[in-house]
Amino acid sequence: SNAREKLGLLAGYTGYSTLLLGEGFCEMAVDQSPIMSRQQMFAGAEAHFDRAIQLAQAVGNQNLRNMALVGRARVRLNQGNAEGAYADASTIPQGFAWHSEYSTVNGIRENRLFNMNRLNRFLSVEPNAYYNLTVGGEPDTRVPVLDSGLNGHDGVTRHYFQNKYPTPATHIRMASWYEAQLIMAEARPDEAVAALNRLRAAQDLPAYTGTGSLDDVLEERRRQLFLEGHRLNDMLRHNIPFPSGVNHKGQPY
Repeated sequence: SNAREKLGLLAGYTGYSTLLLGEGFCEMAVDQSPIMSRQQMFAGAEAHFDRAIQLAQAVGNQNLRNMALVGRARVRLNQGNAEGAYADASTIPQGFAWHSEYSTVNGIRENRLFNMNRLNRFLSVEPNAYYNLTVGGEPDTRVPVLDSGLNGHDGVTRHYFQNKYPTPATHIRMASWYEAQLIMAEARPDEAVAALNRLRAAQDLPAYTGTGSLDDVLEERRRQLFLEGHRLNDMLRHNIPFPSGVNHKGQPY
């Protein structure tokens, strides 16, 4: 039983590794394979998640099963399998979250987002896109961004802190009920309003008053999944334009 549980965990993490490669690159080779497309990587990731779900069920580890189900729902959304994505996401209980864990035991175990943004000030949050966001006229607590009052490494550009990961030991969500609700909203547009309101209600945020359009769902994803590793893939999946022209320093993007 213990061996099967560990094999299930390994399969789940392999699923996420394969998924993230598919989301981040146009083509790749894995373990000396031929060149593979994004869709081939997603198919491989789904197979790993299938195995993780099977092993988790066999040993009765519901948390591990939920992690793999959220991963498989994400893969299925990438594959255009909306109903399959919905089927997986709709089974995830409220309150579920699986985290990538960080620690100050040694440097390589520390949360790099904290270190690069707050400790070293190498990377700032982009203020025009993420600072002072509101929802229903109230501060959007899902996107905690602070004006540091300091300048970045060039000595002149204002530096903005993310406060989602306030210490080098803060964990990062990998899979959650929040993401599952957003997958459901995207997979079944006619249920988007209800899903977004469940999300808002769970976080004491003002109710969503829109129509459940794809643009609104993607904006909720941008905020809810802030700094959880989704935005680049959302932009690629839906052909959201990348910034053009010049940035706040007058430099071309």
